[in-house]
Amino acid sequence: MSRYVVPDLPTVDRKVDEDIKTIVDALRTALKSNLRAVLLCGGFGRGEGSVISVDGEMRPYNDYDLVLVTKRYVPKARLQELAERLARQIGIRFVDLGVIRESMLGRLPRSVFVCDLQESRQVYGDEDVLARTTKVSPDGIGIEEARIQLRNRVICFLELTPDEWFLGQPMKDDDRRRMVLQISKAMTASVISDLIRVNRYVTSYQAQLETFLATGQHPMIRDLMETAYGVKLGLKDSLEVDVNAFWLSARELFLERYGRLVESESDAKVQPKSISATVKDIVKRLMYGEKTVSERAKRRVRKVTWLTLRAFDESNHIDKEIGVECSRLLSQWFEITVAPDDWNGMRRACSELWQRYHH
Repeated sequence: MSRYVVPDLPTVDRKVDEDIKTIVDALRTALKSNLRAVLLCGGFGRGEGSVISVDGEMRPYNDYDLVLVTKRYVPKARLQELAERLARQIGIRFVDLGVIRESMLGRLPRSVFVCDLQESRQVYGDEDVLARTTKVSPDGIGIEEARIQLRNRVICFLELTPDEWFLGQPMKDDDRRRMVLQISKAMTASVISDLIRVNRYVTSYQAQLETFLATGQHPMIRDLMETAYGVKLGLKDSLEVDVNAFWLSARELFLERYGRLVESESDAKVQPKSISATVKDIVKRLMYGEKTVSERAKRRVRKVTWLTLRAFDESNHIDKEIGVECSRLLSQWFEITVAPDDWNGMRRACSELWQRYHH
């Protein structure tokens, strides 16, 4: 039985063990006594990590999500440099490093992140920090968390989807696998959003699918979600998936949920930051040179991404009205010039903006 993934894949376990040791050693060297503990979160932390075939061998895919528990604040620039260097060193797309100060463990917000954190795996540290974190129950997670799940995944239909697919050209197997996995992430976000709305959220991917299907779903939605979770858990080969039908069906379902739950409140007034949060931003900027991204900028990125996703139809045509609006906003908000009928150009622009403002 594998420790990090659902299929029995000893080679993946060995690779993850080696990678985590490399990461922990580097963090201990870089942060020294400031580092109190390291938690492996996400799928790999609870034994449900994603895998992908590389040259005929199954390997961990996408990223490692780690949360560092520290005594003092760690500048974002330092974390980013560490994360990028480690990702290159171990040969994986992302190493995602988050930080929680030790003094804040018992004062964390009631969120999906904190709920999932309780199911993570401690890979370094003498004390059991998980026992000291805020306890979150499914009925304690608010509807805003459902919106966050959808907002964070709207880019999945544009990012890692190669030009060849949009141009109707043959794709490489690796590109197809990555594309299907990204779409699957959007589908799991849709399920999570639905479960939060009915106070039935669970952390485990397997339990999420089981709970979702138990609520009674249309056969087409059942098939779509079973495919997405099968791919995410490494139980279904992404090359067996009809990528065209999968992308289009997943997009239709995601747009319906996003439009109902997120876009309906997108024009609401952005609440100003509290005085304490503003002071913290100023201190970080003065002491560490960190720039904060405004919520307005993030909303604008999500808006043009949402419009770009809506503009594409099943006939590979651009909705003229939506294309014009998206082109206008890209120019007005970000000084990016894209023709109203250049959907691939809009897609690339959204991916670049997402890297700048969200990732």
